[in-house]
Amino acid sequence: MMKKETSFVLVRLLFVSIFLFSAAITAYAKEGFYLSLGVANQSASGDLDGKKSYANDSTSPTEVILVGKLSAGNGYTIGAGYGLNPHVALDVLYSSTSHESDHDFIISGDNTSAAELSTLLMGVKLFVPISESQLLSFRLGISSCTLEYEDFSLIGYKSGSEFVFTDQKSVEYLGSGYGAGLGYEYIFDKIGLEINYIMHSVDFNEAKASKTSGSLPEDIKATISTINAMLVYHF
Repeated sequence: MMKKETSFVLVRLLFVSIFLFSAAITAYAKEGFYLSLGVANQSASGDLDGKKSYANDSTSPTEVILVGKLSAGNGYTIGAGYGLNPHVALDVLYSSTSHESDHDFIISGDNTSAAELSTLLMGVKLFVPISESQLLSFRLGISSCTLEYEDFSLIGYKSGSEFVFTDQKSVEYLGSGYGAGLGYEYIFDKIGLEINYIMHSVDFNEAKASKTSGSLPEDIKATISTINAMLVYHF
């Protein structure tokens, strides 16, 4: 259900952007290379709810890797692109943020962990001029995501129905999917100020931990929301 709702929102964003694009006649974006740098805020929902865990019984001792629930986190964003014409650019946008996380699996002791979330969106950027110095933009592309938890790989043994862990390690999840978003940019000659919102719909399907590396038994489906505020330099 979440996947269908996400797709419906993205389709609505696309049609709104196309409508605005067809109505815009007053300005244009700059052609050529541009670079961007700024601050980012990211949050996640879906299967990243702090309730999932995967046990690898083939390792000795057994390793259990956890999927923690993320708080909203702050960090940085960098980007680059090339304007093919006044209305279309090839665009790459990377955002990395730091988070706190928790998991229901650990019922005694510290069930929190630091986490790092990074998103990479590669695709096209459509410009929608609204004045000589103001632009709306629409991004659509392929998303690649990495989520690393500091202490959510538990190594130990099973004692009856309980798992007694003797060590904690980091675990990294890798995923991919698609992303789309809207942005606003105010241009001062070669310098621009851009604020954008990106929504990534991704499936994490691979884990890298101390004793476990490879595909997960089932995908972790997540929606990641990214808000960036950036300075953009047009060459």
